[in-house]
Amino acid sequence: MIRVRFHPIAGTHGAQETEVMYMSAWVVTREHIALLVDALLYTDAAPDAPRDPNELGAILWQENVNSFTYRYSDPTPEEMPAGPFAFDNSTDSGAINKNGRPYVLKQIDCYRTQANEHPGWDTSDAERWTRALGEHLAATTEPTAANKSAYESAPWGV
Repeated sequence: MIRVRFHPIAGTHGAQETEVMYMSAWVVTREHIALLVDALLYTDAAPDAPRDPNELGAILWQENVNSFTYRYSDPTPEEMPAGPFAFDNSTDSGAINKNGRPYVLKQIDCYRTQANEHPGWDTSDAERWTRALGEHLAATTEPTAANKSAYESAPWGV
């Protein structure tokens, strides 16, 4: 059992937690990283983040891989994703407009849960950038029942 942050509405970013059972660490998909890259570049929530999507995606992806390999010190080749991350220009842009803020907030929570298993996470750029993105989106999301429902019904991972 792990604790995940709950972002149903503006003003509750990280304020409420709920217990959910998930595998403790796994490497998110390339589509998941691409969604985060797109949201970071679209919002400018983390102005010090690289503006090159390949560089930004590679950093986010590597933090997740670091977490996975720290948690499972001897992963099999089948458990490891093909790397490194490369941003595919055919990936849909407009992650926030296409999917909605609650959906993106859920994906931020998922990524942060998967990437936080190693000792360097708390001081990493990826931690700071994804925290800033989550705070920005939570602060600009209307506190409605529909947004809470959208967050709750969004998948845990892309």
